Amino acid sequence: MEKLWTVDARFEVPGVVIELCRADWPSEVEIVDANVGESTAEHRLALTLSPMPDLSEYSFLKPRADNYSAIGYLCLWPANMPFRSRSGPGRHRFLQVRIDARWFEKLTGLSNNDWDPESGMNISGTAIDGVLLRIAREVAEPGFASKVLVEGLAMAVVADLARYLRATRAGTKPENGKLSAAQLQRIEQYVEAHEGSSLTVSDLADLIGVSRRHMTRVFKQTTGQTIHEYVANVRIRKASTLLCGTDLPLKEISHRLGFAGLASFSAAFRAATGQCPTGFRRQFRGLGAPKAAA
Repeated sequence: MEKLWTVDARFEVPGVVIELCRADWPSEVEIVDANVGESTAEHRLALTLSPMPDLSEYSFLKPRADNYSAIGYLCLWPANMPFRSRSGPGRHRFLQVRIDARWFEKLTGLSNNDWDPESGMNISGTAIDGVLLRIAREVAEPGFASKVLVEGLAMAVVADLARYLRATRAGTKPENGKLSAAQLQRIEQYVEAHEGSSLTVSDLADLIGVSRRHMTRVFKQTTGQTIHEYVANVRIRKASTLLCGTDLPLKEISHRLGFAGLASFSAAFRAATGQCPTGFRRQFRGLGAPKAAA
């Protein structure tokens, strides 16, 4: 596949190659990847760091080639699955995690046949994106013991990804005591669209017509996160895209995402990523010459 982006920083650990990438597209871009060679098979997990373009769609070439669907901010391009994608113009920043497919299957027991590839194209309701933000920071500016840290974080991503794919594979029915796929999707869409004041458990419980107590219990059982943790992860991920892709003042970002003030926003962002918002913006806007970790 033709490379339409630049790799600014690269980090390699067993089974995984991590790349910080950027692209500046003056017009709409279409990418066709029909390479299904077993020798180079790898899954590609991508986290968008800049705001999603207005057009961001994909279609797998098998079984259908022209039925496009939206790409999420966090998506998994499966190995040996030819696809077509298109994206609108603009400046794009993203973290790409290339996972050796055979290594992944040996480690987790999951092959491409064990999940619906569509389920990986808009991954939400997980803690994966938060871990990837920590990886992105470490890859951009490696420090003492970076390789040890990144390897551990990469293993956490692989484990969480395997759990997500196994739970959402085609034909899998929700277990007793868990949210249905439709309920979880409704909650995710509501949280994604919500800005301003903080969401409450009662808000989300009312959304799907259950009690607050029931909502608290089944959300944790379904996602492995508390509602508070999930909403916090979404807000930090939104903050990272605004910091990376806009010139909005920190105070405006804080207000838009419903934080009590700039101090609480800065503290929450540092706790999640290990870096203050100003440092994050400076780091990811200042990516330049490629660099690799030993």
